[in-house]
Amino acid sequence: MSKEGLNVGIIGTGNIANEHLIPALKLVPGAVFWAASGMDYQKALDFAERHEAQSEYGARMFWQDMLDDPELDTVIIATPDGWHCDMAVRAIEKGKHVFIEKPMVLDLCEIKYLKKALERTPNIKLAVGYHHRWHDGHRDLRKYIAANDYGQIKLMRMLWMTENRYSGWRSVNENPEAPYALGALGTHLIDLAIYLLEPACGPVMTATGSLNKTEDGKDVAGGLCLKFQSGALAEIGFMVGSPKAVKHFEIYGTKGDVIADNTLGARGSGFITYTEKARKRELSFVDVNPYTKELQDFINAIGENRQPEVDFAVGALNTEIMHAIFKKGAWPL
Repeated sequence: MSKEGLNVGIIGTGNIANEHLIPALKLVPGAVFWAASGMDYQKALDFAERHEAQSEYGARMFWQDMLDDPELDTVIIATPDGWHCDMAVRAIEKGKHVFIEKPMVLDLCEIKYLKKALERTPNIKLAVGYHHRWHDGHRDLRKYIAANDYGQIKLMRMLWMTENRYSGWRSVNENPEAPYALGALGTHLIDLAIYLLEPACGPVMTATGSLNKTEDGKDVAGGLCLKFQSGALAEIGFMVGSPKAVKHFEIYGTKGDVIADNTLGARGSGFITYTEKARKRELSFVDVNPYTKELQDFINAIGENRQPEVDFAVGALNTEIMHAIFKKGAWPL
């Protein structure tokens, strides 16, 4: 730990780390960007220099070597999804707190493996990077839904389509057990639906869905339906390689409705409108970087010795649903 706060390293120096995670981390009081590790050592060194890593070495070629640093307090894992579990368990065993980009892990065996590691080290904190929960508009909307402002929620419809297919590791991932569009977009939508509706509608009880896969097995589009304890439904659609980009969701209750446009994605922006007494009104909110807010909660949780808001349980439920849909089209299995 430095005088300025907790020393934070990152494994993985791709676009999310470079454009969002580390710039956001440097805005968090009580956090110090300490070191980086990546498959391309020169790229990791350049990354560390660009973002002013505070350790003497800046970057390590092997992530295991970075975890051996006794001055490192916590680590962000921003690597291909299939690597998350082993890296997180090793970090926990080394006494490091862990922030994992979504999805937390890929299957039920990895959930159990990670859970056992956490049970052996109860003082370690683990958070998962579902940053849409930290969009100020989404957080306000959750409160209004819970307060019954729109009546009993009956239906939510979500659609996220991107124009370009993902480049980098997702495009060349040869792991047949690793979701493509479901792991990039669908997992976020599952989490956001649960986050927004659970306080008013109870826990999600079942999920069904189907994926459109290419000849090489990549899911490029999908449709899901979550059913909550109250009977409310969340219909989820996503696609990569779409002719146009769409980021949209709607919520319908017995007293009103909500429409959100362009609130999905990396920024805390977009527009949310709602019906009040048959009139459309705009929900005002502050455009705040959601990555900064999620990392601030993680750092605060360590200092306050509490669980992060988006913890292991949140990540495990999402993985359970995602894995079941990917394998069998229904959850629970």
